[in-house]
Amino acid sequence: QLGSALFYHPYYYTYHNPLVVNAPLSDYGEGFEQAAAYLAQKPNAESLKVLSFRGRGPFSYFFSGETIIFNPLFLEEPGMVSMIERLEQADYLVINDALRPRTPRTELFVSALGDVPPEHSIFINGVSTIRIYRMADLPASFYEVLSNAR
Repeated sequence: QLGSALFYHPYYYTYHNPLVVNAPLSDYGEGFEQAAAYLAQKPNAESLKVLSFRGRGPFSYFFSGETIIFNPLFLEEPGMVSMIERLEQADYLVINDALRPRTPRTELFVSALGDVPPEHSIFINGVSTIRIYRMADLPASFYEVLSNAR
């Protein structure tokens, strides 16, 4: 137990030790408060709707607008109808690198973002990347890939 705890010392499950190369990441939502702070500084923050992975708590506690919870299970349904509905309601999308490797469908979702540059990125010790996308910047091809997922 002591050996596995050293990967995360001195923060244990919330951050990784930068001295340990290739330490597994815990992904408890670290850094999402920084994404919330970035969006909260926008002039119309209270009226923004943000679809956020790790939205409940790590993001929503720090954001004054509406947080729409990104549930990865919505990616598993044919055509991703529930996810597309939430994407269409949102002004911004916030995801991190931990979403991609969960399932082939989460990989498809992240890959569909392709070459779309995020409006803003957050790095924690060069390890956990969080990307913020403005929904108006996402191309129609992104939605087509999701709609055609069977």
